[in-house]
Amino acid sequence: MLNKEIIFPIYSKILGKYLKEEMKKKGLSQYDISFAYSKEDIKCIDNRTVRGILKGSRNMTVDSQTGFQESLGIKTPKDLFFPNEQFCLSLISEILEVLKTDSHFKKSSLRRQLFNFLNRRYGCNDIKFENFEKHIIDKFIESLLNFFPEFPNEESSLEISEKISDWLVELAFLLSEL
Repeated sequence: MLNKEIIFPIYSKILGKYLKEEMKKKGLSQYDISFAYSKEDIKCIDNRTVRGILKGSRNMTVDSQTGFQESLGIKTPKDLFFPNEQFCLSLISEILEVLKTDSHFKKSSLRRQLFNFLNRRYGCNDIKFENFEKHIIDKFIESLLNFFPEFPNEESSLEISEKISDWLVELAFLLSEL
């Protein structure tokens, strides 16, 4: 199993939850996600595709990304893929919990770095990310957001997840530094 296979379901679930909340705020249904395909043509995203993305079980492709961006009034792909601090907090928190518990990471240096950091900083391994000091949380979020430009080369949620998997190297470095 690869890191991206673990990260994708985490990321997709959090992204789907965010999109569902935004659609509810704007009064949109799964049938309302669309984008201007050309001056004369509007392309609607299939409701099964939208439903799968909202459930976190389906990859968001370029067309879906464009549809959500236009329908929700989101300016940049980065604002869609990483909409706010709470989103990033949830994502990093879930990733850290998986690092602590998933057998895939059992012998990884990343897990060792995480446990060393937790023991050094907090004297235990079971503290939640939300309970870290604010400046540490901010460093993690800043690191994640700086890893992606405003207009990422990655155009799907699967590709974003793969890049988040690459970010885990930087996360290990951060853990060793703090």
